[in-house]
Amino acid sequence: MIDEASASSGPGALCPFVTDEAGLNAAKPGGRLLGLFADGNMPQEWTGPAAKVGGTDPARCTPNGSFGGPHLSTMASRAIGLLDAQTRHSRKGFFLQIEGASMDKRDHSADPCGQIGETAEFDKAVQASLDYARRHPDTLVVVTADHGHPHVTGLPLPITPPRVAVRASRGRRSPSPIWRVFVRRRRREGRRYAVSGRGVRR
Repeated sequence: MIDEASASSGPGALCPFVTDEAGLNAAKPGGRLLGLFADGNMPQEWTGPAAKVGGTDPARCTPNGSFGGPHLSTMASRAIGLLDAQTRHSRKGFFLQIEGASMDKRDHSADPCGQIGETAEFDKAVQASLDYARRHPDTLVVVTADHGHPHVTGLPLPITPPRVAVRASRGRRSPSPIWRVFVRRRRREGRRYAVSGRGVRR
């Protein structure tokens, strides 16, 4: 992937790429953009002791001091800004998917602090999407999950998962550790979306 992107990273490139937050912030709207910020999984937001059989002693989660690269909320905000600028004079608008997959990975690793940190950061990405939607009422934001886990991680934080996502997760399974935000803007005058329990009304 890097070789293919490198071959087309000059002027008029089909897919220029960036590797750090400075490059992401400097990116200009127009055409495609590929962000490659880690060799594998992105580093987790918070660290702390792993869970163990029989329970763990109370512990405090701490920010990951070795975190590198842009945060999920930063990538979400920048993607929304670039897409908005690129489609400003188009009636088609744009569609954006934002995924917080590391919640699931940290759950499989029995890492409660990692899971909490990823959930908190995802909440910031949701907030960035909702802030954009408030300024552009022709925008639909959907927050959903693709599966659940048996673990429920409490959030002793002022930030909590979106209410619509929690409602959608009630039942036998816990709120899923993988969340997705779908941001869709249709630039049609007088056309707004409303989300209800029965689906999306236009």
